[in-house]
Amino acid sequence: ETKENKTDFVDSILSYMSHSFPGMERVKKYIEPETVQAGQYLIRQGETSNDLLFIESGLVTVEFEAPNGKKERLRSVQSGATVGEVAFYLGGARSASVKAERLSTVYRLTTKTLDKIQKEDPQIAATLHEWLGRLLAERLADNNRIVELILE
Repeated sequence: ETKENKTDFVDSILSYMSHSFPGMERVKKYIEPETVQAGQYLIRQGETSNDLLFIESGLVTVEFEAPNGKKERLRSVQSGATVGEVAFYLGGARSASVKAERLSTVYRLTTKTLDKIQKEDPQIAATLHEWLGRLLAERLADNNRIVELILE
């Protein structure tokens, strides 16, 4: 598979999700695109969580602010990524901030919207939970490998 074909396949989070499971079109009717300008914060560390973001296009940075005020970039993500899943599921305060590095389009899934999907289309809500669970498991496995490398 060429890089060009891969780019065509994963050109956005929603098309990626559509390939991951049938019925993504049913989720799309519940979430709206939001355009954010470079420098705009989508999530602020310490705020209460009630949503997660699907990055449709652009580039966002996840950053952590230490108690001494020093900010550290944790990662940058672009089309086809999600951010905010852990706080979305666990509740409580956000552990990091997310800022748009360039003009970006995101889809925001709120807990209220997820409740609505669960009531109106429980099958697709279950499939969405399963997909997000796999995504979180993949990230955990990646983080475990990083920790192992650091400890070697």
